[in-house]
Amino acid sequence: MKRDKQIFTRPIVVIDSGVGGLSVLHKLYNAFPYETFIYLCKGNVVPLGNKSVKKIKKICLSFIYKAKKMRAKLLVVACNTMSLIGKNLFEKSGLPVITVSPENFLLSELNKTVISKTKQENSFFYSDKLLFCTEKSAKSPAISQLSNICSYKVIALKTLAKEIEKNALRLESLNLDSKIVQIAGVDLKKIKRVYLGCTHYALIKNKFAALFPDAEIVDGTENICFEVAQYSDYLSDIKQITFLGNGCKRAEKAFCKIYRL
Repeated sequence: MKRDKQIFTRPIVVIDSGVGGLSVLHKLYNAFPYETFIYLCKGNVVPLGNKSVKKIKKICLSFIYKAKKMRAKLLVVACNTMSLIGKNLFEKSGLPVITVSPENFLLSELNKTVISKTKQENSFFYSDKLLFCTEKSAKSPAISQLSNICSYKVIALKTLAKEIEKNALRLESLNLDSKIVQIAGVDLKKIKRVYLGCTHYALIKNKFAALFPDAEIVDGTENICFEVAQYSDYLSDIKQITFLGNGCKRAEKAFCKIYRL
């Protein structure tokens, strides 16, 4: 990764508390070869899910301030917790902002879903569609309501994001089993659709695929390139990523190792 001090074009700034947002950065890095990216992280606050709302909002404001100072053309919030808790702050930031969250996914699903009207059909849908997310996201009224309408069973994973963060440089050794995902009473082979509602989970998408062999595995990075495209002007002739913030060296090392760069 290049660490040139000069930024040749206004950058796209991708923010996250730790390494979870690398799943978003990787897709953008491949899709927009002439853009300049800054990955801004704050590894000393991981995981955000167990922090107070006040603390999370303070962190969001800190990222907004830094993105403005960098003259960001676009701010990509690659953290589900920040996207949910800091939604109003990002909307009022004065910056073009794209957030990644289960709420965005469920809203898009709402437009495609034919809502069943019988309890029997609803029961079927709940038995074959799962949404995994952090405890903070699971407690969100918006997530609860939308998942209900779209017939997703929401399952909060209390420690998985922390485990992924801890093992970022050796994800192949991470053991994902039915105990970790806390889905007692669910037949894994009957699951047809799984949504990964945390960007950390996208880093081990292959492990979820192995756990749910007959399911379509979807993560929050699916539509990110389409959303970012409207802000990309392809002015630069240099493909560059700069890693900044607390934990940036570890995030850069993990990015290169996970995606074999």
